[in-house]
Amino acid sequence: MKTLSISDFRNRCPLVLEELVRDRIPIVITKSGKPIAKLVPIAMKRAKLIGRLEGIISIRGDIESSIEPPDAWDSARH
Repeated sequence: MKTLSISDFRNRCPLVLEELVRDRIPIVITKSGKPIAKLVPIAMKRAKLIGRLEGIISIRGDIESSIEPPDAWDSARH
């Protein structure tokens, strides 16, 4: 966690906020060496799991059918 004095925060506020967004590391603001506030980045919305790889991978063939025909399953068990 990063620590910053209140005067440094006042002087560099826009830059500090850019760092906060970029690095995603909380920043403690201090006054006379004592913590008075904590800046934390807002949680970013995560991409949904379903459809996440759309346009990146492609599925070819029938993914629902088995590799072996169903009548071969019985012989594999015995």
